[in-house]
Amino acid sequence: MSHLELYIKGLRFKDRQPWDDDCMASGLSVYETKEAAEQKRGATGGMRRLKIAEGDVTGLGRIATTPPKNSAGHQTWWVPEEVDPEQIFTVVDP
Repeated sequence: MSHLELYIKGLRFKDRQPWDDDCMASGLSVYETKEAAEQKRGATGGMRRLKIAEGDVTGLGRIATTPPKNSAGHQTWWVPEEVDPEQIFTVVDP
């Protein structure tokens, strides 16, 4: 889910809108390692129910290291319109 979708569903950012523009709101949070994703999932109440999936997004859209202070390995991925993330990722930790 994009940052905006997480906000709308009440899973993240309940007290604030953490982005300054629509560009940041449309990005997807991805992590460099499964361990980093597990750490974030365990530390964030609304995300504990979410599944962890892995995939290779090399060459697909733009990606930037956008590390929040408490989240090592965090990146934001902007998915091209013609790419379906569900076709790239496979659930590895239900």
